[in-house]
Amino acid sequence: MYIASKAKYDRLKETSKTPGTISALDLEQALAAQKSDLAQLEAARASYHEVADVKNYLQIRAPFSGNIATRNVSAGAYVGPSGKGSDLPMFSLVQQDRLRLVVNVPESYTGLLNKNGDIKFSIQSIPGETFTAKVARFAGALDNKLRSQWVEMDVYNKDKRLLPGMVANVILPLSENNKSLSVPSTAVLNSTLGVFVIKVEKNIAHWVPVTAGIANGEVTTVIGNISTNDVIVKNASEEIRDGQNIRVKLLK
Repeated sequence: MYIASKAKYDRLKETSKTPGTISALDLEQALAAQKSDLAQLEAARASYHEVADVKNYLQIRAPFSGNIATRNVSAGAYVGPSGKGSDLPMFSLVQQDRLRLVVNVPESYTGLLNKNGDIKFSIQSIPGETFTAKVARFAGALDNKLRSQWVEMDVYNKDKRLLPGMVANVILPLSENNKSLSVPSTAVLNSTLGVFVIKVEKNIAHWVPVTAGIANGEVTTVIGNISTNDVIVKNASEEIRDGQNIRVKLLK
């Protein structure tokens, strides 16, 4: 309709250039008819886009490509708001080529974390291999319950050997200027008085207060008044009292 009325108006306007051929009233009526048809065309376009927008709600678009790991609905199943028949998400989509490794770093080590270094980690189900991640984001605040900072790392998993949900053993590189040392976990004494390591000087045992940090199996990182040249008791026990004479047997 709009194309026909526009063509009619254009013809009348062109003809009206010859005096006395087309009256001004006929030209105005043709222009009004063109504008009316144009308004109807715009209304039809708006209705079309409205239907298209409603149709788009029937399509679920993921922000990234991946594999559907869990499907909680099937064709014909009822899907509604959470708590009204749809307590679970419709799908769980996983991205395997790029994973995120999350670590809670204790408060005492947040200032010592080497933010530019690569993070090494291993997976129990893939023994004998070490993988690499890069620090991407810091929470910038401490968790009130754990007193630790949330650190996220990017893991590029091109061969897709790592699966989302795997538990990793992470080795965090600390800054070179820190005062932390790694000692056997058995050398850390947890008593009612606090946390200590037992240092031996001139065959006398000294309880040295320390702050225990990251524990990785047989090794625990501690911070305190000890150095790499000190002799400490490997199997610490409260039976070894502070100031007690002790015979030292150095391990090779």
